[in-house]
Amino acid sequence: MKKPFALALAGLIFGACQETPKTISSQQEEAAQRAIPVVNQAPSQKDSLQFPWLAQPIFAERLADAFSPPKGFSWVSAPKGSFGAWLADLPLYEKGYKVHLYHGAEKPYQAGAARVIQIDVGQSDLQQCADAVMRLYAEYAYAKKDYEAIFFNFTSGDRVRFSDWARGKKPIVKGNRVYFSEAKGQVDYSYKNFRSYMQRIFMFAGTASLAAELPKRPLAQLEAGDLFLQGGFPGHAVLVMGVAKDQNGQKKFLLAQSYMPAQEIHLLRNLQAGGSPWFSLAEDEILYTPEWNFAVGSLHSFSGRK
Repeated sequence: MKKPFALALAGLIFGACQETPKTISSQQEEAAQRAIPVVNQAPSQKDSLQFPWLAQPIFAERLADAFSPPKGFSWVSAPKGSFGAWLADLPLYEKGYKVHLYHGAEKPYQAGAARVIQIDVGQSDLQQCADAVMRLYAEYAYAKKDYEAIFFNFTSGDRVRFSDWARGKKPIVKGNRVYFSEAKGQVDYSYKNFRSYMQRIFMFAGTASLAAELPKRPLAQLEAGDLFLQGGFPGHAVLVMGVAKDQNGQKKFLLAQSYMPAQEIHLLRNLQAGGSPWFSLAEDEILYTPEWNFAVGSLHSFSGRK
């Protein structure tokens, strides 16, 4: 049963994984700014267009180059231009790089992380689990300039579109109701305005709203860009980053997450399989990940979203 929207609004209580308020302090913002790592290789012009958050130099190793398929398996190439293909191109930090929290400290629990994706976590405790999934999908659509595809529902069920936001039509939360301001004449599709939109989404959307919004998908149809999702207060979400398949059609897949408090998005280790980054799953099995277990039938997809 869906929780009343008022619960999600009071003090920004329920956004993604957590049950405690998402709060921001000026000290934490400053610490997060100081903690941004500086590495060795500048982003190319292509990277700047495809990954516009890369204001800092990057390591050029891509996700698809960093993970060899298990013996007997081959990469399943995602269709060109798809979300899955974009995910395979994401840049990673070097091996051994630790997962950092939003305020710059290392995450205490590192054993579940295989590699860390080089994408910022923001300067506040907002980009948690479902938020990270929404961020990656929205970044993909933004890179394609498919602005109409960037929309998410608040926990109330109210749909908030980036195309409306860009025209000045902003959601206004009063009590347990959402109103929208009148659109303005100017349109602002800038990356700065996009990030401002995503911050608002992080505040009022989460696992519950995403589970209600995204259709379920049979496990046999699993592909890169799908997600395992449990909506709730708290709930959790992990994103399928890549898929490999053997001659018998058996699939293995890579997963990534953020968690709480907000932290850098990282590829997970399968602790049930000796720490390999590759997961496998049968139709009747629970998916065990390092910090959350997903019930049977938890696979969802952005495909077919209306």
